Parts: sequence; C-alpha cells; structure tokens
Amino acid sequence: MKAHFKFIIFINIFILIGFNSFAQSSGSPRDIKFYFDHLPDSCFKLCNWRDPDRHYFEKIVDVKNGFISFKRDKDFPDFFQMALFKGSNNIDVIVVSNRECEAFACFTPTSYFYQYKNNVWIPADNKIFPKITPENFYKDSYNYELLNKYRYYSYNYMLPQNGTKIKIEIDICDYLQEDHPEVTDDQYKRLVNERMIIYLNWNNKSNRFTIE
Repeated sequence: MKAHFKFIIFINIFILIGFNSFAQSSGSPRDIKFYFDHLPDSCFKLCNWRDPDRHYFEKIVDVKNGFISFKRDKDFPDFFQMALFKGSNNIDVIVVSNRECEAFACFTPTSYFYQYKNNVWIPADNKIFPKITPENFYKDSYNYELLNKYRYYSYNYMLPQNGTKIKIEIDICDYLQEDHPEVTDDQYKRLVNERMIIYLNWNNKSNRFTIE
C-alpha cells in the first residue's frame, strides 16, 4: 500500500513538473523566424522575400542572434535584413530594412520599426528610436541644407547579426534629373565625400536606441 501511495505521489509530481515545463515553453519569447513569417505585408512592398520563387544568392537565418538576411547578388549588399532586439518587460523590437527588387536608378532602402505586443504590430515611436535627420551626417551646415533640397537620398540601416548596434549611412543617389539643377556635380561629390556614419546603440534596460 505504501509503495502504491509513493508511486501515485511520484506520478503527480512528474505531471506537475511536466505541466510547468509546458507552460514555460508555451510562454517563451517568439524568435526571428516567427516574426519574419508574421511581418505585415507592407514590409515586402518593395520586394517580397517571403515568395518561395524569389531568387537569391545567399540567405542567412540566425535564430540564436535574431537575424535574417537575403543577398540577391554577391556583388551587392544585402537586399533584405531583419533583426530582433530584446528588452526588459518582455519588450521585443523588430527592425526591417528592405530594398526594391528592381529600380531604374538606385536601389533605395526602406526601413520599418515595430514592437510586437498582444499579437499586434505596433509602429515604434520616437520613445524607442531617436529622430534621424541629414544634420546627423554632416558637420557643415551647408551640406545638410543642400541635401534638404535634393530628394534623392535615403537612410540605410545596416542591421547587426552580432551585437546590438545599428550602423546608419545616408545613401545619395547619383541620378540627377533635369528639374533639379540646384545640385551640381561638384556639390554632389561633396555630399558623398563629407558624409559621416552614425550608430544606434540598443539599451535593453530602457528599451530604446540612442545615437552614438
């Protein structure tokens, strides 16, 4: 009888442990593959990398470090990057950088910034991401005032596979239309040669990025 009673206690403890383990695994944070599969379709407007027929030269899916990228050609930078930044209070921030599949002149990158909360994608605001402007990339005010007249530029967020620091460059397309004579070739060269690189550092305690 005692042996039978001990066996019942053992079984109950085993079931309780198993239930707790299941509850913990069910509540575990979602990984980068889950977020990629559930990204809003608008993130793939420029180029749909969820299309199984989409050709790529190289694909990286690094679940451990929360990083996914697609390289269309060995001579081009990544056309798609996605990174997961984990913070306190179960906050997950997802950053996506995508480029056009085809472009007439320049492959312009577009970036998206989200929190995922209660199964809803929430655009991350300036409490998480500081505002980036041309002034961040130039010491000389002449340059960023000139750049504000020239609409063919974009911010290129280069996401980390390792670490939590985002590198940002300002891409300036060399496609000068005839209706933009205010930017000469010499001025364009100056904009390209004098631009700086900036970095965003992720603070997982305050759940925000700061400019380095």
